[in-house]
Amino acid sequence: MTPPPTYVHRDPDARVLVFSLRNLVRSPSRGCNAELEDVTAAVDRVDVVAPLRPCGPPRLVQRAIWGKLGRVAPAVRRLAAFGEAPVDRDYDLLFVSCQNPQDLYLLGPLAPWRARCRRTAIYIDELWAHTIPDRAGELAMLAQFDHVFIGQEQTSAPLSAALGRHVPYLPIGLDTLRFSPFPRPPERTIDVFNMGRRSAVTHEALKALARERGLLYLFDTMDGQARVYDFRDHRDQLAGMIQRARYFVTNVAKITAPEDTRGQQEVGFRFYEGAAAGAVLIGESPRCASFDEHFGWEDAVVPMPYGTTDPAAVIDALDADPDRVEAIRRRNVANSLRRHDWAYRWARVLEAAGLQPMTKLAARRERLARLADEVDGGAHRNGESPPARLRAA
Repeated sequence: MTPPPTYVHRDPDARVLVFSLRNLVRSPSRGCNAELEDVTAAVDRVDVVAPLRPCGPPRLVQRAIWGKLGRVAPAVRRLAAFGEAPVDRDYDLLFVSCQNPQDLYLLGPLAPWRARCRRTAIYIDELWAHTIPDRAGELAMLAQFDHVFIGQEQTSAPLSAALGRHVPYLPIGLDTLRFSPFPRPPERTIDVFNMGRRSAVTHEALKALARERGLLYLFDTMDGQARVYDFRDHRDQLAGMIQRARYFVTNVAKITAPEDTRGQQEVGFRFYEGAAAGAVLIGESPRCASFDEHFGWEDAVVPMPYGTTDPAAVIDALDADPDRVEAIRRRNVANSLRRHDWAYRWARVLEAAGLQPMTKLAARRERLARLADEVDGGAHRNGESPPARLRAA
C-alpha cells in the first residue's frame, strides 16, 4: 500500500511537484538541496512532498532492475514501472534535486510520477566524470527524465555523450537572502572559520595562531555523518556563523579525496556560502572555467596555498589593509546577490521545461537587485556596467 503523502509545503494552485529527500537523508551536506526546494516554493506554485520512507521497492531490488540483471533479462526491467506516486493530484512538472544519482533509488520507479506530471526534471549536484562508465543503471534512470541538469561544469559534456542529449551545466546556488549579512551586518567576532575538508598542517598552524593571539578559530570537531534535525535551522545557523567570520577558508571541492575526483576541479559549496555571507575567502581557487565565470571579480578568493604552514602571513596582510577587506566583503555579497541565488537557477529550469515564470520570481529578483545596490552603492545601476561574464544569470 502506498503511504500517505508527507508535505513540507503545499499550494492549492500548485503546478510543480518537488520531490524532497529531506526526511530520508539528513546529512548536513544535503542542506543546499533543501534550500533549493524552499526557494522554489517561495517563487512558484509548488507542492514539496517529502516521504518518510523510500518510494517503490527496496534499493537492492531497484539495483537489480537497473543493473546487469535488468539488462540481460528485459522482463525484470519492466518491474521498474510498477508502483504508485504518493500524491493526490496532477502537475505540470516534477522536479527532483539530488546530491548524486544514487538518490534516484529513493525516488523509486519514475513511471508512477510521470503519470501525475506532464514533464520531469532533475538536478544533480555531484557526479564526477570518471565514474560515468560505471553507472549504467543510474544513467538508464536518468535517461527517463525530460530534463537533466548537472552542477559540475566538467561533467556536462561526458554526461551528455552518455545520455545522447545535452545535459546543461547549472551552477550551484543558495538562498542569498538568508546568507547576506546586509541590511544589518553583525560584528565579525569569528576570526577564522575553517569548515569541512581541510589541510591538517594548516589546521595545526591556525590552532597555534589562535592560542598565541587569542583569536577565535572555528572548525569542525565531528565528521560528516551527523544527522540534521531541521535543515532550515541548520542553514540559518550556518549563515549566521559565516556572517560573523572575518576569514573563511575555501579550497577546491573534495581536495582531500583525489581518488574521487581524478583531477577534476570544480567550485564547491563553500565558495558560494562564504562569498554570500560577506566573509573574505582565503585558500586555493579551482582551475576551471566555471570559477572564472562565476567568481571572476577582484579578490573573490585571496590566495593561501593548500597545506601552508604560515596562514598568518595572509591574515596579517589583509588585516593591515582594512579598506581592501571592506571592499572584498561588499563585492562578495553584491555579486552573490546578483548571480548566485537559487531563483536564477530555477528560472533556467522553467525555461527548459517551457513554463512561464511566476510574478513571485520576478519580485524576488527585484529584491535581490535592490539589496545588491544597497551593498555596493548601486555602482552597476549608475553606469559602471560589469563585464558580461559578471552580469546576473
